[in-house]
Amino acid sequence: MSGSAGPLCSVVIPTLDAGPEFAQTLAALRAQQEVGEPELLVLDSESRDATADLARAAGARVRMIRRATFDHGFTRNLGAALARGRFVAFLTQDALPHGAHWLAALVEAMERERAVGGYSRVLARPGCSPLVARHVEGDLVHSPERQVKRLDAAAFARLSPFERRVYCHFNNVASCVRRDWFARHPFPVIAFGEDLAWGTRAIELGEALVYEPRSVVLHSHASELCADYLRHRADARLMRTLYGMRNRDGWRDCVPAWWREVAADGRALARSGAPLSARLRWLLYSPLLRAAQLAGQLAGSRGAAVAPPRWLDELPPLEVAR
Repeated sequence: MSGSAGPLCSVVIPTLDAGPEFAQTLAALRAQQEVGEPELLVLDSESRDATADLARAAGARVRMIRRATFDHGFTRNLGAALARGRFVAFLTQDALPHGAHWLAALVEAMERERAVGGYSRVLARPGCSPLVARHVEGDLVHSPERQVKRLDAAAFARLSPFERRVYCHFNNVASCVRRDWFARHPFPVIAFGEDLAWGTRAIELGEALVYEPRSVVLHSHASELCADYLRHRADARLMRTLYGMRNRDGWRDCVPAWWREVAADGRALARSGAPLSARLRWLLYSPLLRAAQLAGQLAGSRGAAVAPPRWLDELPPLEVAR
């Protein structure tokens, strides 16, 4: 691949106390092939560790932002406004590109399909618990099958709310957009789920999105009951806001779902090669984890929806020169 003036690709990473492991992500980005040398842009929310220094040492441009002003969509929009590449990739600080063709595979797929956005396959990090691995393997960004998503207005209108949620999926753990289109249609201002809202709008406007499984990142979070509850509550509130989805059956629907999840955890643990003591510990933890997640979903579904996306007509103006 070759570009004209300026880099072909820019990579935008919002950071906050990313830790020493962030050096691995930066090294993986510098090792990308077939896209020239990607421009690295780090938007750091007043980290108290060496995150900004690691980024500068890797050749990244670092833009400091106030921690209190961080917003998932608007902060990424700021990064895109600073970017000079024709393609702008977004990566979370704890996602590790797997192999030297993570970025090239995304760009190639977008070029081939004339897509305005693409996103990567996500695999669990080695050493995570079988429960976390099972969650990652069941996600919409784990499939080995490539997906190109483009619908006309009539076909989109025929989709059920759940079908729209699945079809319009977009994932900012590792994604890429065409900067020229994105400049006119940036991420919305929304409390949570700017990527899914943006993907839905792109499909509504008749554009294409592509999921490219040849582009792989390693990404997974250790399970914590409170964090899992809050994440599932936020996701359910987002489903209400974007698609009108809600759980109308309450706990009558949750209890069978809880049992199915716990049983599936038991089967996954039986297949795992973990020591018996670890499997027993996770088996005892599983009912608590699944209860916290389902309680979050129920609370988010029956509570107040998040404020609807506030769409912007262009990327934010920059007050500081590049």
